[in-house]
Amino acid sequence: MNISRSDLPLLVSLDTLLATRNVSRAAEKLGISQPALSTQLARLRDLFDDPLLVQSGRRMVPTPRAEALQNPLHQLLSDLGALIRDGIGFDAATSDRDFRIAAPDFLHAAITTKIMDRVATTAPNVRIAMIPGADVWTGMENDRIDLLITSVGTTPPEAIAQKLFDERFVAVQRKDHPRGTGPLDLDTFCSLTHVLIALNEAAFRGPVDEQLAKMGRSRQVVVSAAGFLMAPEVIARSNHIAVIPETVAMLFDHLLDRTAPPFDQPGFAVMMSHHPRRKGDMGLDWLKQQVKDALKPD
Repeated sequence: MNISRSDLPLLVSLDTLLATRNVSRAAEKLGISQPALSTQLARLRDLFDDPLLVQSGRRMVPTPRAEALQNPLHQLLSDLGALIRDGIGFDAATSDRDFRIAAPDFLHAAITTKIMDRVATTAPNVRIAMIPGADVWTGMENDRIDLLITSVGTTPPEAIAQKLFDERFVAVQRKDHPRGTGPLDLDTFCSLTHVLIALNEAAFRGPVDEQLAKMGRSRQVVVSAAGFLMAPEVIARSNHIAVIPETVAMLFDHLLDRTAPPFDQPGFAVMMSHHPRRKGDMGLDWLKQQVKDALKPD
């Protein structure tokens, strides 16, 4: 097999085809027509003397040869991209790079709110995708996650990490709540009805309840919400209260009042991390600085 410079775009197409296993989706990601990609696939089959992808019902299934190629090919193209990026540097004003940031839902909202105006001004052609923080190390290995922002303890141990800030918890209630405003004492806290954020399952007990139990107290949880961003909407339309990260509460200052809980509720560190291979990537360094500036405490 003789590979020339004209074959390199074919390898990019093959990488996308193997990732999507769908000609129409791959064509959309590559920004070309489906017939054009089908022509490229025919050339790839000639190049490798293998069908590479075969139709099975509505799906395309890789051949054993294609499966053996997938990871080395993706790594090769990633290394080539890094080599080119490092060689030409990074100019935010003219760059058209796409970056992918993985984070929990409440940090998605905080990052999107705080970083987008900054990026739109300094890097008008840069695009940022906010994606779920699932299977993050594989995503980093495959260059499908550029930056991970998450709580300490959930950062992959192999990643290069640094602390962004310390998150704390606050108690929130709707504007014009019947209890009034001001400090929240323990008796009032326990007498009110509560919304609990249960990220992984429908639960009615969490860390706040464990803290109360240590003091011989309890609360009445009446709603279990599946995410931090769901709880404020429920609270804004009811007399319930909740204990949520302050980063979330600040996004809803127009709807909610916030105050310190009447007990010590431990917070957590928010970390930013990336694959060690990306060290020295000037574009990623720029992105990290934008995130740090956007999320630093006021």
